[in-house]
Amino acid sequence: MRAGSILISFAAVTLLGTASGAHFYSGSLSSVLLRLVLIALCIAIVLHVRFLLLARREHRETVSVLDATEQEYKSVFDSTLDGILILDDQAVCLEANPAALKLFGTSHEELIGEPIQKFFTCAREFEEGWDRFLDRKSDHCEARVLRGDGRDDLC
Repeated sequence: MRAGSILISFAAVTLLGTASGAHFYSGSLSSVLLRLVLIALCIAIVLHVRFLLLARREHRETVSVLDATEQEYKSVFDSTLDGILILDDQAVCLEANPAALKLFGTSHEELIGEPIQKFFTCAREFEEGWDRFLDRKSDHCEARVLRGDGRDDLC
């Protein structure tokens, strides 16, 4: 890419110089300079095309690796026996694994997009615990949660 850019810059400067000083050059010198500039431009185009092809191949490889990583993550997320919730900073549920759905006794559609505090029996305790979690980036506690069927269980 760098070599192609240098060649294009050189060709542009040469063309500019040739165009502005054409009356100083003899016909054969102008013809030779024009041919050299055209050859440099062709080489630069070939180098850019090669770079684009290599970048495209690298992009496909990166996408392939990311897809494989995502599949591995999804497999672990879906098959773990522990309940996992993914929440945003406002404690709205973005994703839940099957174990979490079973724990809360609710469906995926009923849990996703809902504030998780609605499943806690004591909103004040939840807010305090959530604030501690956001400050420390981790927290451990026991909480009484409401299941989707209305029962509260200690978890």
